[in-house]
Amino acid sequence: MTVEQIRLFLDESIAGKIRWERIRILGGEPTLHPNLLEIIDMIRNWRLDYAPEALIELNTNGYGHRVREVLRLIPDDIIIKNSNKNCREQLFDSFNIAPSDKIAYQFADFRNGCYLAKMSGIGLTPYGYYPCAPAGAIDRVFGFDTGRDRLPTEDDDLYDQLKKFCRLCGHFERRFHSKVHRPTMSKTWENAYELYSIKRPILHRYGERDIIVH
Repeated sequence: MTVEQIRLFLDESIAGKIRWERIRILGGEPTLHPNLLEIIDMIRNWRLDYAPEALIELNTNGYGHRVREVLRLIPDDIIIKNSNKNCREQLFDSFNIAPSDKIAYQFADFRNGCYLAKMSGIGLTPYGYYPCAPAGAIDRVFGFDTGRDRLPTEDDDLYDQLKKFCRLCGHFERRFHSKVHRPTMSKTWENAYELYSIKRPILHRYGERDIIVH
């Protein structure tokens, strides 16, 4: 996300009198963002003026000299969640298994979401607001272009997004799965990545979508 998009997010939060309990800065790897320290300062200033009890959290894999150098510059009042990755290959949870590809989920109500929507809350990406951060990642590949361009109101349940994205998300599965060593995906994701490799979808960016006034 750009500095301007972060500023818009904070301005929307102020205008809506939203005092977030926690703001998490995620990636990719956020320490590689060229304006990370400026963004952190902006969020800290917002917290100081509007939500002094809010937690600011940075999630990192801690891998590489450059990442470690940036982490040393992060203010002490920022919570750093470091997975301490120490090599290029690690065990991970399979994300690219679409529940809609499985018979067991043919009658699932995907509007229920999963634990991520409950525990982590709403996600904001360069392409708008989503019910969770993974939904934004899915949109980037599939190109639905349905990110909310403005902070959702209290009466916006985001059900349309949950129905669209949760059917594609491995996190929706509630049964235990063993971690995997290599990319694992179902047919829907295989097809999506093939199309993505040919032509990446173009999505409207947060703050740049045309607003139609009726």
